[in-house]
Amino acid sequence: MKGLSRYILFAALALGTAFSGCASKDAEGVKTMLEDYWQALFEGKPREAYSMLTRQSRKTTKLDDYAEQMAFGLDTSPAKDSFWSEYSALCNLSMGPVKITDDTAETDIIITYPHMPTLVKNLGLKADSLFPTSDSLARKEWMYREQAKALREHRYMTMAYHLSLRLHWEWFGWYLIFE
Repeated sequence: MKGLSRYILFAALALGTAFSGCASKDAEGVKTMLEDYWQALFEGKPREAYSMLTRQSRKTTKLDDYAEQMAFGLDTSPAKDSFWSEYSALCNLSMGPVKITDDTAETDIIITYPHMPTLVKNLGLKADSLFPTSDSLARKEWMYREQAKALREHRYMTMAYHLSLRLHWEWFGWYLIFE
């Protein structure tokens, strides 16, 4: 009997510890989760952002595909890290009111970020003349360095993007439904 009471006490302490740091199932919990999610993306951390997607979203979207779509892939390098450092400092997130119904939350956000498609296109043309197709790593590194330089020199347009997002409460936290 003494061993059983120790087991119950240990289980209660473990559960209390596990749940004490959980997200809150309210608007503040949603806002905190979304701030963390977008900060991870703005900083070029797709693996971290991917972990904040719902279980169902992770089943239908592979990490590699998600990372390529959202953050130029999973690979890292000093040049890429420098680019993300410059980029994240220029990004901003604004959130509207949060509506929670049962285990689903909805909100609208506006993200502002450096939008550089013309610059990237022109850099791509220059990179094509500088690097043979067999040297794609050197080309990528050069592109990241040049993009970081363009951010420092403010050679970009600011883009504002409006998104309507849905989140689901699972495993004691909010997770983004990625569609």
